[in-house]
Amino acid sequence: MNKILTMFFLLVLSSTLIACEKETVPLNEGVKNPLVTEGNSEFAFDIFRELNNEDYNENIFISPFSISSALAMTLNGAAGDTKDSMQTTLQLKDISIDDMNNGFAYINYMLTNLDDDVEINIANSLWVKDEYTLNKQFEFDVKSNFNAYATLLDFEDDKSVDVINEWVSDKTNDLIDEIIKGIDPYAALILINAIYFNGSWQDEFNPSKTQSRDFTTIDNNVIQVDMMNRTDEIGFYEDNEITAVKLPYGDGSISMYCVLPNGNEDINYIISGMNVDKWNDLRNDMNYYYEVTLELPKFKMEYGIKALNDALIKLGMDIAFDNRAYFPDLIEGMEDNLYINVVSHKAVVDVSEEGTEAAAVTSITVPGSSALVERHTFIANRPFMFIIGDEEGNILFIGKKVT
Repeated sequence: MNKILTMFFLLVLSSTLIACEKETVPLNEGVKNPLVTEGNSEFAFDIFRELNNEDYNENIFISPFSISSALAMTLNGAAGDTKDSMQTTLQLKDISIDDMNNGFAYINYMLTNLDDDVEINIANSLWVKDEYTLNKQFEFDVKSNFNAYATLLDFEDDKSVDVINEWVSDKTNDLIDEIIKGIDPYAALILINAIYFNGSWQDEFNPSKTQSRDFTTIDNNVIQVDMMNRTDEIGFYEDNEITAVKLPYGDGSISMYCVLPNGNEDINYIISGMNVDKWNDLRNDMNYYYEVTLELPKFKMEYGIKALNDALIKLGMDIAFDNRAYFPDLIEGMEDNLYINVVSHKAVVDVSEEGTEAAAVTSITVPGSSALVERHTFIANRPFMFIIGDEEGNILFIGKKVT
């Protein structure tokens, strides 16, 4: 008989679990591992590039960290070629699962304790159909490394949908109030990873200076946007292909990087060539001795629910989506009956004079059987890319605004 494992991965606020009796497991604070950060960053550009190929002329906003975190948890239940293909896709093939878990545990702990003026909350939960039992080692690993606790739930009760969606709404500070409309009758497990971001600019924009300005879209249409602006000492980067600025939040531990193409290139061309090396160059070669006149639109963006299956398959994870898949360490007694059916993602961002609020949801369904020396300008009145990341190179969110 076919069984289904459904996994949801979110980005958001709050930490209220629909509680059940649970065994306390010490939370692993992890070990810093640059290979995990580098792999996550490379995967961020890989998945963003694939989605950009699908939505070439559309706004895009995702949390690659949500997607990689969710799949990393799933990796704890995979084996054989399934495990190898997932690690390759996630750019984590050169480290062990234990080292990967420690790396993610460190990033989760570090991000949630990063800056008192920036709210980053990460929450994970496992919702188990009440007739199944999690593999004990898998349950321990996700508890200790991802702080994910299991709750038994009667999936045949319609109220279970409300319970899960209420959890989603809590974790996203109501930015996302629904991720499922129903639960498949063969579902065995729902896994949720939640991260919420709310940061105030280190130097806020003056709302009285925000004015209506032209914005030329990807289709060369001119629309009106509320354009924020300020002139200040702002981190500035420029090479042959791009111009970028760095806008810190709070104490500067995490920032938004905005990227414009130079010359006649468009933003899609830039995205097609972005990788972790260019990301590191951009971050490390920022110049802080320029006075920059900055104009940036206020905007709200909602992306999805977007199916990620095709993108992940193109990145090499095809084996996990068919009957070759092997997840022997997720559910007791279901060693040969699980494979990924649907991976979906939804994300929301709100950028204003005060700062940025963002949330995202990823779902996976698995059926089975100082002195100023120069002046510069950065005028975002045409399509641009933006990245929210920390000083270590971890990418929480990435998007492009083209309309």
